[in-house]
Amino acid sequence: ISKMKNKKRIVALLCLLFPVFASAEPVQFYLQDSVCHNLTVDIYVVADRAEQEKATQGLYEAMDHARQTCQRLNTEDATSEIGQINQKGKGIYNVSEELAFALEAALKVSGWTDGMFDITYQSGAAVFTTKDFRRLQLNRKKKTLTVKSPGMLLDFRYILRGMLADQVARDMQDHGWKNCFIEITGVTVVRGQDANGPWKVAVDDQSKGAAKHAFRYKVQDVGVATVATEMLGALRHP
Repeated sequence: ISKMKNKKRIVALLCLLFPVFASAEPVQFYLQDSVCHNLTVDIYVVADRAEQEKATQGLYEAMDHARQTCQRLNTEDATSEIGQINQKGKGIYNVSEELAFALEAALKVSGWTDGMFDITYQSGAAVFTTKDFRRLQLNRKKKTLTVKSPGMLLDFRYILRGMLADQVARDMQDHGWKNCFIEITGVTVVRGQDANGPWKVAVDDQSKGAAKHAFRYKVQDVGVATVATEMLGALRHP
């Protein structure tokens, strides 16, 4: 009799727990939108089915933030944050968190590549200004930028996709979503894993001529950039 009672208790407990397990089933939520400069952002997040409303809100907020950042770094708009700095030139500026984040990333890459990559360039009028990222000084804590030379212009177009993908991933994680996949026109950043295992990044192999072969690489907590073969040729032979 005692064993029968224990079995009934276990069955009753499992019946109570099953709806909880069912509602905790991980699923993908997805959002795609254009932010600026013809850039399309795709965001996937893995969350419990019951958290759909919260996950959707996080997706829209991350997309809106990416759009705002894109506007701040738009060199073609004289009213943007970077456009105003470029117009004024030499000086000390208080910068937004978004611009400070972009500057920090860009200056690190410039240092790693010993100046092969550089977000600075000289205006046509400043013929004696040397293109050199070391003429920029960022105080990350105070969020101030010092431009040391007149006629020095900043251009983030070549790192914009990677920087935005990193920002979106950071935004999603700040909202509590540890498993997300962000793709922006050839740049992919992943955090955590998909609902059924590691995230997979598809890469087309065009080395076979007309026949295309796609490889799917399993990845986790990485950033990936794919470059077309013709672009590599242009980079090797400027």
